Amino acid sequence: MNAAPTEADVKPAFELLAAALEGKQLNTEQGEPRVASAEEFMLMSKGHGLYHFKHSFTRNYVLVSIGNGQLIVPSTGKPFQRGTFDVYPD
Repeated sequence: MNAAPTEADVKPAFELLAAALEGKQLNTEQGEPRVASAEEFMLMSKGHGLYHFKHSFTRNYVLVSIGNGQLIVPSTGKPFQRGTFDVYPD
């Protein structure tokens, strides 16, 4: 079961996310992969050994393994799991 992250989770969760995203290309709807930063994401929950982050623009999720820092990008076509991470200019 997923739980709300605690204040103590925030720093290590974002450190893991930043390391997992470093140099990693994420898909976009335009078809041009891009490197995203941890600042684009919100920490939503923690559960099953994973931190769950929501992208602030697309609302799609990425997951980061608490144990090994592996980045998991759900890409199912379902809402919030489309695997694309576009940024929209102001």
